[in-house]
Amino acid sequence: MATVLETLHELDLPALIELFIITSPDNVNYYITNTRRTTDIYWNGHKFLSFPVTITGIGFTTDNISEAPKLTLSTVGLSFSSLFPGITSLKGYSVTYLKTFETYIGTSAMTDTSIFIERKFYKFAKPLSIIPKTQVVYQLSTLTSWETKKLPARQMLREGPLNLRFEGLGVYKQF
Repeated sequence: MATVLETLHELDLPALIELFIITSPDNVNYYITNTRRTTDIYWNGHKFLSFPVTITGIGFTTDNISEAPKLTLSTVGLSFSSLFPGITSLKGYSVTYLKTFETYIGTSAMTDTSIFIERKFYKFAKPLSIIPKTQVVYQLSTLTSWETKKLPARQMLREGPLNLRFEGLGVYKQF
């Protein structure tokens, strides 16, 4: 089997496979992929079920500002309720997003590998829109995401230790 670097240097790259590992707060994993094949997809010893899922906003824009990533899950038919039985919202769950080439997945648990090209970790922050018979869109947060938080009111005191006291606006103070 060729290494990732050897595969990237080939003229014709193999098909790209996107894998999603959704983990509940109780550490129950759900393995899904948006790739459809006639054979099952195995990666790292786990079988990934084909499921209509897309992820957007994981790159950077032209002015180098990243947009909030969004994950869209289809709710068409019984697929969502059969994959996540009894779960109405995925808020608080986490997702591991993996990209790998088709040559690095197997057709059984014995022939798979754990080689990946890219791996990203996200948490389900909040549902953005829910269309009951079609899809649900979640906003994802990362380790570097800041939620809007309000600091408590602070009182500025004139008294205090030297170099820590507030002496008023516009005062030039050397330390």
